[in-house]
Amino acid sequence: VMISLEIPKDIVEDIKSKPDPIGELPNSILEGEGNIYNAVAVQVCERCLGLTAITSKPNRYHYNLEHDGRKIELKVKVVNSEPRSYYETSIADSNTNQKCDDYLFGRVKTDFSKIWILGSLPRDEYFKRARFRKVGDVDPSNGQIAKQSCHQVRIDELDTTLINSWFNNRGNTL
Repeated sequence: VMISLEIPKDIVEDIKSKPDPIGELPNSILEGEGNIYNAVAVQVCERCLGLTAITSKPNRYHYNLEHDGRKIELKVKVVNSEPRSYYETSIADSNTNQKCDDYLFGRVKTDFSKIWILGSLPRDEYFKRARFRKVGDVDPSNGQIAKQSCHQVRIDELDTTLINSWFNNRGNTL
């Protein structure tokens, strides 16, 4: 089960009060426009799941969270509505060289009111399961046209065991 949370206002205020510490990362689909959403999601994962945010610049391209020695890359999409189980997660084909152990996926509502933590997969497993879409392909699950060539896995194909374990170990309940 994906985790649905209201985003604490203090996290959003704190992130918005700082200059963009990331800048445009290589191969960013949104060319840096999604940085604030990603920064908010990282902070929510740190507070609510007990993961450790990565702040050192050399590693941030490859992963942005750590837990028990595992390097985790959080991939976030900005949305207007609750994600459906048949929606796709994506990793740009230009980002397949990221040196992470796991991918974690989330969605942040455009108004910063809500975050959905969808699930995770080990990096190698993600690419084994993924379907490739090239630029211009239409995603049959939502009609979106691929802006970049990417590898996609449906939300309902992600593993939610870890995210629910992390969440519950923090004393949280859904």
